[in-house]
Amino acid sequence: MHEYSFVSVAMLRRRDGARPEQDYREVIRDRAAAGWRFVQAIPFESSADPRLDLVFERKVARCGIRSACCRRSHCSRPACSASSCSWATSWTTTPTISS
Repeated sequence: MHEYSFVSVAMLRRRDGARPEQDYREVIRDRAAAGWRFVQAIPFESSADPRLDLVFERKVARCGIRSACCRRSHCSRPACSASSCSWATSWTTTPTISS
């Protein structure tokens, strides 16, 4: 099972085209560091307020605790110890994210 998150990046219209209001690559790096996987960018260039929607996903463990987060050192949640949680019993290392 997965949960999804969406981040909208506003686009600024210019004569020579459009450009993002903020660096979308930095948004992707920040979300990856928080345990999210980048899935897709959806452009809405024709709308009144042009934007780029970034789609992220992460797995949710069977016990309901967010799998990408519950074993990270910065997380305030206790580690999953539910015996019915197959993810918790198979997790052995903390993922490293490189930029």
